[in-house]
Amino acid sequence: MKCPLLPDHYRGTQDSEKWELTDCIKERCAWWDEDKNCCSCKVIARELSNIQLKMNTEKNAHPS
Repeated sequence: MKCPLLPDHYRGTQDSEKWELTDCIKERCAWWDEDKNCCSCKVIARELSNIQLKMNTEKNAHPS
């Protein structure tokens, strides 16, 4: 897995810009979630998606 928090180096031209990402350092990273055994960024994204899904479900169940 590539880490979204640790860009390794920048590569760019006039037409495009791109950051190269480094490999995940897992247990050595402060963002590593030991309970879930994955990156906290993934846990946060998953939880936000679950909240959005729940809100959409409730909105569809009770239209105004």
